This record gives sequence, C-alpha cells and structure tokens, in this order.
Amino acid sequence: MAHFITDEWQDFLDNFDHLERSISAYRQGNQNEFKWMILTLFMSLQSLFVVCLKNTDFHNVTRNFCKKKGYRFVLCSNWDAGKVEVDHVAKEVRISTHSRVDRRLDQLAQIQAQLTGGMTEAEFAEMLHSCWMLVDFAELYHRVKSDQMKQFIDSKPLPASPRFDSAVETLISLRNQFIHFVPKLWEISEGHLQTVVVPCLEIIHFLLLESGNINAPEAREIGIRIDKLNSLLQKDYSLQPRRK
Repeated sequence: MAHFITDEWQDFLDNFDHLERSISAYRQGNQNEFKWMILTLFMSLQSLFVVCLKNTDFHNVTRNFCKKKGYRFVLCSNWDAGKVEVDHVAKEVRISTHSRVDRRLDQLAQIQAQLTGGMTEAEFAEMLHSCWMLVDFAELYHRVKSDQMKQFIDSKPLPASPRFDSAVETLISLRNQFIHFVPKLWEISEGHLQTVVVPCLEIIHFLLLESGNINAPEAREIGIRIDKLNSLLQKDYSLQPRRK
C-alpha cells in the first residue's frame, strides 16, 4: 500500500510548485487561476514560516497553551521528562513535553491529583491537541520579523516593511474570502498582483536565501524560479477577472 509522507519542507516545496503553475497559467490567460494563486501563495508562505521558525522545537510555531478547568495549561520543551508543575496562585499548569504525540498518563495522574475535580483522559487529550495547534498566519508572520528568527549565528529576521505588511494583510483577506466564499459578484482589482503577489514572492526569496535559517539544496534553485516569476508578473497585461 502506498503512503503519503511529507514534512514541513516537502510541504513548502509542493505548495510552491503549485503556486508556480498557477502564476504561469494565470499569465497565459486562465482567469480562474487567480483564486488558486492566492491560496497557494498563502500556503507557501505559511509552510516556509514554519520551516524558518521551527528549528528543532515544535513549540516555536505552536500555541503551547490553552485554558481549561479555570487554569492556563502551558507546554514546555527541554524540561525534565514527565514533569508537571501546578501554580494554584497563578492558576497555571506547566507540562514538560518533547514530542507532538507526547501524551503521558503519568502527567495526567499528577494533574488529577493536584486539580480540584481532576481531569479526564479525554479532557487531557483535548487540552494537548489545542496546545499543539499551529499559531495563526498573522502570528507566524510576526515571528519571522522578530528575534525568534535568530536561531543561528548568521540568522536574521525578515526586515520590517510597510509594503510587506500591506501585502500580507491583503493576502490574508483575499484568502479568507475565497475559503469562506459567500454569494456575491466579486471584482478583484488588477493591481493585486503587483501589491500582493510580487511582495510576497520577495518575502519567500528573502527567507530562503538571506534569513540564514534555510539549509536546503533546493533553496537557490527556487530563488532563481522566483526571479523568473517576478519578471513574468512585471509584464503589462490585464489582471482583472472578466465578468461573464
């Protein structure tokens, strides 16, 4: 039986391949590809943000906390295995963890012993699931601009840029409108490729080749492909979807 196997880097490569095809198809006149171009651009950025930030610690890109039973549960990595600390004054429970599938029943037993009313195994699993969820796109973008990017000697964050901020904000809005499409006649501005797609491709280019957090043989070749895409998008052609 064949299995689908991937990781965060392979996910980025797959997303970028689809993005590249969508941009080329749109440039060749397929107006319907605008939607897929936006969706795959969003996915490409999100997966690359994860690659840049994660390093060896999932907690760099996950929520790490949630509120249950009146307490704030916090996951902590690189800590004593199986350790649980309950602060009844701060209403906080700190749990050591090192793996996405880490669900230690000995930790559950400690929580049950220290919390009034305890916690069922199902509640424990739900709490861990919530903590392990990926932070949202806007937060990932914030983190790639922060010192969280400084994971190696030559690492550096994405430079602050109002142009990048505006592009990402609009990308999120477009993506959400496509994902949660409501009945409407929607005309999309022809300027979005220059104000959204091109800057976002520049973000990808920087993260791949200048951030210092990507060490993959494909990075430079993808950088060349991005340069070609940007050159393609700079050409004068109509970007506005036609009404039927």
